This record gives sequence, structure tokens and C-alpha cells, in this order.
Amino acid sequence: MGYPHDTAWRKWRDDNFPEDAFFQAGCVFHDVAIGGVPPIHFKPEWDVRILPPWGGAMMRFTVDYNNRHVSVYCDYYSRIGAPKEPYWEMYPRTYADGFSGSPYEDVRRFPLNDTEALVRNIDAELNGEECHE
Repeated sequence: MGYPHDTAWRKWRDDNFPEDAFFQAGCVFHDVAIGGVPPIHFKPEWDVRILPPWGGAMMRFTVDYNNRHVSVYCDYYSRIGAPKEPYWEMYPRTYADGFSGSPYEDVRRFPLNDTEALVRNIDAELNGEECHE
């Protein structure tokens, strides 16, 4: 038995746990997490909190800095929004004096592999700058 990408391991998994949805979902998540999601290079001064997935997202995280807040989720299977490929969705919201406006007024989406644009936009939002790509 080898790593999850090993054919023998997949056959063993499928033969031994064909109806175990939780196990299968965990294996799919593991397969994607190992090879499907690119690294994100967060800035060291950011407070990043990894959140459990919910609402159809595969993964979620929030970033806090300068009394500002950004929420990001990954829709790997394109189940939540319009894009038909994996993407990141970012919800920027200022909370210095409470949330400013609707959390949906300035949503930004980025292809899964464009983590540099995602980080640039998070950084701009956290520093009160405009950065729409």
C-alpha cells in the first residue's frame, strides 16, 4: 500500500469501503489536498484562521490585519457559484465600526491556480486599497 495516488491503494480502498461515504469523501479531499490545491503564500503579519468546510465549500479561511477582515472559500467542485472550474471566492468586509455594507457587495473570484492574485487582493483589502483583477 502506498500513497493515495497509488493504484493499488485506490483498488484496496474501493474494494473494502465501497459504501462508506465519509471515508470516500475523506479520500477525495486527501487526493485533492495533496495534488490539486496550490500553495498560498500568506504574509507573516496576517492572522489566518483555517475554518472547517461548510455550505458546499471544500475549504475556508479568514484573514485579519489592520482591523480589517477577509473571508475566503474554495469551491473546488463548482457547486456554489457560476464558474465551471475550481475557484477561490473572497468576501472583504471592514469591521472597525461594525460590518460595512452587505458582505456580498464586493465579492471577488479567482481561478484556483491564481493564488498570487488572490493574495494581492487580500493584501489590498486589508490595507484599504483598491485591487480588482
